[in-house]
Amino acid sequence: MYSLTPSEHREIVKAIVEEVRGRVPVIAGTGVNCQIASELARESANLGADAILALPPYYPNPDDDGLGEYYAAIGSATPLPLFVYSRDWVNPSPAWVEKLAARVPTLLGWKDGQGNPSLAEEITRERIELLGTSFIPQHSDARVLEQVIYKWRNTRATLAPLLAESYRLLCRDGRGVGRQEIERDVKRLFVSHFARSTNQEVN
Repeated sequence: MYSLTPSEHREIVKAIVEEVRGRVPVIAGTGVNCQIASELARESANLGADAILALPPYYPNPDDDGLGEYYAAIGSATPLPLFVYSRDWVNPSPAWVEKLAARVPTLLGWKDGQGNPSLAEEITRERIELLGTSFIPQHSDARVLEQVIYKWRNTRATLAPLLAESYRLLCRDGRGVGRQEIERDVKRLFVSHFARSTNQEVN
């Protein structure tokens, strides 16, 4: 995305939206700085994109407040669901992610490009504690089939013990959890939320 001019970015989003014709969601990338990222997000929304993926700002190492301002500006630029791409030098703590989620109502997902299993597990744990199953898990980048399979296994390996622990705590407190509830939660995490947020039918 950073190698494109704004006009090239517009043309690419426009071409993809026209090509897929609603068959799959289009998530448009944005970044650079608050002003450019917000403008690219608005243009992508106007062109028919279904969600926005915010890359880190171009210059590294702002403080936490500055980074929050950056993502909040992008989130407020459109009503589309916002995904934050955590990569390179953006490696926030779970507490910071919680703070951003409270500040940006359109924040829907978190794309982890760090490949840090312990951090992904910690953030996912906080997501479950704070949001239940009302978020979309995505634990890293994948560009080829082998990576997709690996990342899918990774995501399941992270979520399964965390969900199991939440069910154990519910049972300890006297609330039974059956197969139907577990299947409901799994469907929410991996299908329903993303489909609803992008107005797509996913089988």
